[in-house]
Amino acid sequence: MPAPIAVPYSRASWAYAFFLAFIVIVYSASAHLVPQLEVIAPGKTVIALAFFALLWACTMGRRNFTLGLGAGGGALYLFSLAVIVSPLWSRWPSVSFEAAAESIKYLAGFVVAANVLDSRRRVRHALAVLALAALFPAIGAISNYVGGVDLVEGTRARWLGVFRNPNYLAYYLVMSVPLALALRDATTAVRHRALVRLGWLAIAAVLVVAILLTGSRGGTLGLGAVLLLWLVRSLARGRIAVGAAAALIVGLMMTPSSPLAREDTQATLSGKIDASAQGRIDAWRTAERIVYDKPLLGVGAGAFIPSYEIYAPGDAGPARAAHNSFAMIAAELGLPVLAVFCSALVFAMLSLGRVARRSPPRQAAIARGLQCALFGFVVCSLTGGYAYTWPLYFVLGIAAALERNT
Repeated sequence: MPAPIAVPYSRASWAYAFFLAFIVIVYSASAHLVPQLEVIAPGKTVIALAFFALLWACTMGRRNFTLGLGAGGGALYLFSLAVIVSPLWSRWPSVSFEAAAESIKYLAGFVVAANVLDSRRRVRHALAVLALAALFPAIGAISNYVGGVDLVEGTRARWLGVFRNPNYLAYYLVMSVPLALALRDATTAVRHRALVRLGWLAIAAVLVVAILLTGSRGGTLGLGAVLLLWLVRSLARGRIAVGAAAALIVGLMMTPSSPLAREDTQATLSGKIDASAQGRIDAWRTAERIVYDKPLLGVGAGAFIPSYEIYAPGDAGPARAAHNSFAMIAAELGLPVLAVFCSALVFAMLSLGRVARRSPPRQAAIARGLQCALFGFVVCSLTGGYAYTWPLYFVLGIAAALERNT
């Protein structure tokens, strides 16, 4: 039998390159930054190229294909399947079809990440690209704030595309902060080690400043939770220097631009309920009524807002998003699917914990960073609907890849 022909795509190099390029496209809001690109839908085009390049590598290059079932991947597939088939029972099938199409895109990103990040080096590079790409919206928001341009309510920074919503902007950055800190801790055997570590810390600081300038209370809570977890772990390992970082963060929390200084926040702290908080309460009450009426299947993926007027209490305000990932899933897809989604998060966290315990320091730092990012997702999700967003699928895909490479 003749020897098999060596195929240059066996390492899925093109799929890997397209995947990294896709991360940059998502965080740079390229279609909004360069409007001429909108005609080619750069995000959908590049993730499709990454997926088909992976299939080419697996079929022509005899590369092994993995579904990434570990680290919560199996539960994520079940969740995505529920989203995809939800138009069958949705009250608003056209809306649910759009959500299903988006879910397929997210799932493709997860599959590509779980497959192409087939070495510890590639995993670290993916984290580095996620942290560096987050500088696009962070610096854009800071620039807008300094220039007094395009601010929400005159004080809250935002940027382009999905990042025009300050809460979404803060959430995306919260997910990147622990990745930058993890890369700092993972910097060991490299030249100019101290300078590189300082560079990653500076990147994390830029992200923190941008989060505070968004004025997002949910984002600030997520940031505080992530940093607290990181600080506790650092102190447990005897790194007393992190106390200075903690003092700096507390100082930033006290600045006039901090979410804690917002008038509505002060009103809430004084016992009143501001309009923003009341809107969230109305949304949660509406989600509760939907779950009571349709506990098993919900109203269909993406159909929370169209169903709002049907289920909202009589004293509720105008229709709005669920403002809670878990309430949104329960209302749109039912309680069983919510349990599946939560199990994906739990399994991923447990898997990353195992990786951290049995790995050398560099890989353990990466695992802890991914854990912190997922923790940040959970905290941010208490006040925002982020179940269908790229940072979550990126982190879960990298977690599956990291478990595979351990």
